[in-house]
Amino acid sequence: MLMVAIVEWFLRKKARAWCASKGNIPYLETSAKDGINVEETFEVIAKNALKNEEEEM
Repeated sequence: MLMVAIVEWFLRKKARAWCASKGNIPYLETSAKDGINVEETFEVIAKNALKNEEEEM
């Protein structure tokens, strides 16, 4: 069980670093199965898309 926690921690850290290296993409953990952060993630993505569209005009 401890090993699983360590691996999950490492993967989260790696994912956050990747997001930061790509221009500070928001890092959001979700679970469609459990309904965790699904709506919030969609809202973040939609707001960023609209913001980027406005900047390109």
